[in-house]
Amino acid sequence: MGRSLLKMSNEEIYESSLRFIFKQLDIHVEVNKEANKRSKTKGYKNNNTSKEETKLKVLD
Repeated sequence: MGRSLLKMSNEEIYESSLRFIFKQLDIHVEVNKEANKRSKTKGYKNNNTSKEETKLKVLD
């Protein structure tokens, strides 16, 4: 997938960007699932029982 952006069509760039975004989203979801499992197994209190809290990890 190391093609130059100059040689790619707009549609290819768009599809590649979407794949990247959804891959990052999948990574965030998996990280949050693991973090939630760890916090529940360690016996931490969930102070946020009335609403869901979204935890995101920012990638540089």
